[in-house]
Amino acid sequence: MIPELKEDVTHGTKQYPYDQYYLRDIPHAFQIPVHWHEEMEIIYIKEGTLHVRIEGRIMRARRMICFL
Repeated sequence: MIPELKEDVTHGTKQYPYDQYYLRDIPHAFQIPVHWHEEMEIIYIKEGTLHVRIEGRIMRARRMICFL
């Protein structure tokens, strides 16, 4: 892992280290910058399609799929 790509964002609090983010009604493609972190990330696709690159592998997922 490249140290410079480590995400330096606090999600939640020390007592409750959890946060959730909703992306919806996005009319165009977008990218989240390449990053890594020690915390687990859960991506759940409620509807639509998502392309995810994890450790160099590109995966395509449709609704009702979850990445851990």
